[in-house]
Amino acid sequence: MELDKFFEDFEAQFDAEIEASQVVGPLRKSNLVRVFWPKGGYVDLVAAILGEDFVAGMALGGNDWRLIPFGAVDRLGFRSLKNIDLPPVRLIEHSAPTFLEQFPLPLAVSWLTVRNPSIKKGILHGLHGGVLLLEVLGAVDPVGIPLTSIETLHIDSVENFGAFQ
Repeated sequence: MELDKFFEDFEAQFDAEIEASQVVGPLRKSNLVRVFWPKGGYVDLVAAILGEDFVAGMALGGNDWRLIPFGAVDRLGFRSLKNIDLPPVRLIEHSAPTFLEQFPLPLAVSWLTVRNPSIKKGILHGLHGGVLLLEVLGAVDPVGIPLTSIETLHIDSVENFGAFQ
């Protein structure tokens, strides 16, 4: 399954919920979320989804899909890119673990933690509460990483989970 196709199908599942939320005010026209980091800098997300405790979307310039817990964010900026056909910011009433449970597993991911700026790669095999259960590339034993320690979770592919074996 191609990653773009998966997210199109995945987003379609939330259509009724998104329509029910009826975004009002300035968010109605926003189609880009600028995520500002506490230490400075930012990342721009399009096709953004705003959940109870996270923001997710395609990273401009990185061309990858990211989930960012609010605990890693200084603030969010909502912008409108003109003359570009992008969906507006979508609001959903799901937590990050509930949102991630919708993905077919295993799933190739990479991530940064708030304490360690080096990117790690692995296979997401499951979730237990707020803990990601991962097989880390180069590690002997599986690990559990709390979502509260994640700065950015990159969804690398839905089907390339065999790439690290």
